[in-house]
Amino acid sequence: MKQAVLVIGNGKSDVLQQTINILDDKDIDFIIYWDAKDNLPSLSSIESNIYFVESRKKIFWGTDTQIIAERELMKYALELGIEYSFMHLISSKDIPLMEKGYFKEYFNEKQLDHIGFVNNLRQEDTNRVKFYYPIRYINVRNNFGQKIIKLITKINKILRVDRLSHGIKVEKGTNWFSISKKSVKKIVDFPNFKMFMNSYLGDEIYIQTILSNYKNKYKNKYDDNKMAGRLIDWKRGTPYVFSKKDVPYLKDKMNTVFAFARKVEDPSVPKMVFDANKSKDATTN
Repeated sequence: MKQAVLVIGNGKSDVLQQTINILDDKDIDFIIYWDAKDNLPSLSSIESNIYFVESRKKIFWGTDTQIIAERELMKYALELGIEYSFMHLISSKDIPLMEKGYFKEYFNEKQLDHIGFVNNLRQEDTNRVKFYYPIRYINVRNNFGQKIIKLITKINKILRVDRLSHGIKVEKGTNWFSISKKSVKKIVDFPNFKMFMNSYLGDEIYIQTILSNYKNKYKNKYDDNKMAGRLIDWKRGTPYVFSKKDVPYLKDKMNTVFAFARKVEDPSVPKMVFDANKSKDATTN
């Protein structure tokens, strides 16, 4: 049973190359959507197939360009016609926390989809897709961008904009996931995809709203990141960037319920995590 790792990437690709090295296997493919603001990276593997989505565009954080990139990745994976048992969305700054043998066995046809949901949705979360945000090519991360968001939100409230009049219930959670091909097809075929366009931070709404039926299966079980099988530290950062000093902590989480860790910028970190684990196995044997 094959797996597909769907990657949204930008900037340097050295951490992603380490991820490929770790999961390099004939049953694990990599499908990559690289931000058009950057040149395509040169990546290699021995056994894994590496595919690049050709029709790439510039991606801007907080805008619907992230949702467009996700959907293009999923469409491309389906169009390959390969029977993937699971598809995993990661960024180029995520690293595996499962050895490839464990990874392949863990994600089998009996495994539930890994989608993160928050328990309580706030009105401001719903407003992300309820209101109209024409911000596709705006940097909304800086102070000027945040002022624009506040102004647009205020105008939407004055005009009583409501793009959710069709009655679809909005859900929210982390945008990273590990889901079956059947669920991917359901997302790609969703008839009201336009409701996520011109949204603000809609990437945390998109998947959860379409696959909302999964929420009851995980209700109150974990936080949304653990539900999605992702190790993300929001207490020490936004998110925290794991470094060499965190290698023992990351190694302790290996081969558990976390498929990937986010966020890593030093390519030596995944190498140290997995080399340390190999050394431990060698000592044990």
